[in-house]
Amino acid sequence: PTKKRANLDEISAASKFERLEQLALEGLKSDDIEKVNGVLSIIKRYRQSGLDNKGEFGPENLAFKAVRSKGYFQALFDHRNKLRAEQLSLEEEMLRRTFEESIG
Repeated sequence: PTKKRANLDEISAASKFERLEQLALEGLKSDDIEKVNGVLSIIKRYRQSGLDNKGEFGPENLAFKAVRSKGYFQALFDHRNKLRAEQLSLEEEMLRRTFEESIG
């Protein structure tokens, strides 16, 4: 194997990171599970597009890695799971009340 020197476009990567970071923060502020899912989907597609076009050292992938290393990606997954758990708890409570009203 030959050694390749990475061509890092630091300015582009920093700019793309700022955009992804802002998107992640918007998702973390939202209580809409669909918005959080949308943010996760955008971030994943953004990374994949960068990998497809410019490879491992492309600015999109470097921006994704920065978002991941700052904990935003995991925080979005955790936030989505919390919202889903709350949603399921509410649904379960509504079913319980409906059942109690129907028998009582």
